[in-house]
Amino acid sequence: MIKILSMISTLLGLAFLFSTSAHSQPYYSLTLLGQPWHCSFNNGVKVPIFLDPSVNNVGVATAYPPRIVLNPLVMNRFSPTMQVFWLAHECSHATNPQPPHVNPESAADCIAIRQLRQFNLTHQELNQIAHETLPLLGGGNHTGHLPGPERAAQIVQCYFN
Repeated sequence: MIKILSMISTLLGLAFLFSTSAHSQPYYSLTLLGQPWHCSFNNGVKVPIFLDPSVNNVGVATAYPPRIVLNPLVMNRFSPTMQVFWLAHECSHATNPQPPHVNPESAADCIAIRQLRQFNLTHQELNQIAHETLPLLGGGNHTGHLPGPERAAQIVQCYFN
């Protein structure tokens, strides 16, 4: 519970950071409200994080080369709990590439919620994430994103499995 509260505190700091303009230099660790946050591989190699308000989404990530680009304007539309989920989701894309037969968006959702569960994500916080996922539109086969209600149900199912 303490780790998730630290992450939420960190994300409140991210909201302040995200109100600034895009940076061309990557962040390898964001120290906000006295707490560092980074995305890394199991071997400790950190993934660069860029902020770009022109990205047409919450964020995007690539595995080759590994990197995360977050849109601070879109991120700030969500609660701190949901921001934690989005960060974990994009980190999953950067560090866990999926084989062609696996939906990478669904896999990233599952990996993200399971990581947050390890940080003692409460059922209330899980419900917050599911609630904020409900109104999201799915992108169908084009993006792999499920429609909001299906996506929320899958996130909850992944949390408990």
